[in-house]
Amino acid sequence: MTESEGERTTGEMFAAELIDQVRDPALKEGLDLVAGKYPGAIGAAWAAADEAERLRMAVSNSVDEAIFRLLHAIDNAALELRWVRSPGGEPVELAGSSDFDLAGEYISEGGWRDTYTQEPHYPY
Repeated sequence: MTESEGERTTGEMFAAELIDQVRDPALKEGLDLVAGKYPGAIGAAWAAADEAERLRMAVSNSVDEAIFRLLHAIDNAALELRWVRSPGGEPVELAGSSDFDLAGEYISEGGWRDTYTQEPHYPY
């Protein structure tokens, strides 16, 4: 533990790791999309979209990227989180709780995003 970690509360250490693992990478991806630097299908869709569609894409992609980054951090034990389905229930370790990695389950074609969303989303 570094001296600076010793001076931080658990909440502050969690916040720093959450921002490092989730927020900042997701924001960078969103800024790259807006700057036209995003490769693949979403980059091509961005280039072909009008202004209104680009706004919808930017919002959707930013949310998806943040969720993906959170799940990726859980998959790689950068954030060790548990989920409790109901009050008083037993906590379940999220990492390893799926046949595949959580991030892949979320973002893949036919995955959780495709299955459970009610809102539009765009290909990666």
